[in-house]
Amino acid sequence: METGMAKVNRGGPEAPPRCEQPALWCMAAVTTVRASASHTLRAWERRFGFPKPMRLPSGHRRYTDEQIGRLHLIGQAIALGHRAGDVVPCGRPAEAASPRVAPAPSAMPAWEVQLLEKVRTFDREEIVSDLSQAYASLGLRTFLRERFVPLTSAVGDAWEAGELAIKHEHFLSEILEDTLRTLRTPLEHGRQGAAGDVRTLPEEGHRLGVQVAALVTALAGRRVRILGAEIPADEIWGAAEHLDPLAVGIS
Repeated sequence: METGMAKVNRGGPEAPPRCEQPALWCMAAVTTVRASASHTLRAWERRFGFPKPMRLPSGHRRYTDEQIGRLHLIGQAIALGHRAGDVVPCGRPAEAASPRVAPAPSAMPAWEVQLLEKVRTFDREEIVSDLSQAYASLGLRTFLRERFVPLTSAVGDAWEAGELAIKHEHFLSEILEDTLRTLRTPLEHGRQGAAGDVRTLPEEGHRLGVQVAALVTALAGRRVRILGAEIPADEIWGAAEHLDPLAVGIS
């Protein structure tokens, strides 16, 4: 069972300080102490490279005291009105330079501007319709390259700039996952042979990357087996030995 913090002192009460190992905090303890949601920490890690945790052999994340201290400063800066995109990438929040802003609408393709507005207004029906027309006219590979990737990047930029919230990002992610499943299903019909297994590591609950990997695998003419999110590392290896997949994909 995981504990909130693991700290080891091998020398006993009178041991020199140099024998003490750094404290390591699990995700649950960090989110409790800092009042930051786990999905927020993972989003910052993906977009800004911080906090970059240590990984246990099981795949679980562990954070250092220094990272906890920096998260404390970031939390103070955000509470004062600074945007995450301004302060999280900096060495210290006070070192923020010019604010990050999303690309101006005039610099974005019209379809991207329109879709972002539909994300802001949670217009699911129109988003689904636009995506359906795009992959029908472009083909799947071009759709992934010229619609899916730019759209997810644009939403990330708008989130960094404070123009969209996490709820908007998650709303679009659900639509995109449904879309990718719909596109993949007919490709898998009647497929034989070894399958490619895809899954995420522990504490990585985002499944969008898994769905992309599964669709690309199916487009290559291979069977796909999705094992889901947050799979412990030892179970990943155990499943690979038991199922003998063509390949193992981890998002």
